[in-house]
Amino acid sequence: MSNGWDLRCRTCNDTLDLGWNHDPEMVQQLIPHLPAYAALVPVIKSEMWRLDLTNNAFQTQGIAYWAAEHHTHELIAVDEYGHLADECGAHMFCQGGCKNTTHCRLAPGHDGDHSPHRPTEITGA
Repeated sequence: MSNGWDLRCRTCNDTLDLGWNHDPEMVQQLIPHLPAYAALVPVIKSEMWRLDLTNNAFQTQGIAYWAAEHHTHELIAVDEYGHLADECGAHMFCQGGCKNTTHCRLAPGHDGDHSPHRPTEITGA
């Protein structure tokens, strides 16, 4: 089953649509390189952009413009279902009995039962 991964800015709640299939680690590895992508924006705006720096220049442009806005913010890989890379992600049924499913939002390898709430939502911290 396909599962696309994108990049979420937790600071602005904005998402860069990458759609990289089954690869949250690759999305996470992109984060430290975003300043370099942001630095491409002046090149993209100039005539020099006629040089195709990759085999997917359109995606490079999208990453560069998004990086220019968000590279200093708190970023995390997110899949198409809203699961963040720093969450357990185990599927679970709604605790209210409505038969909807959700996923565990606790850290991977957590102790105890799964929870659809992040620890700050539970403690209020």
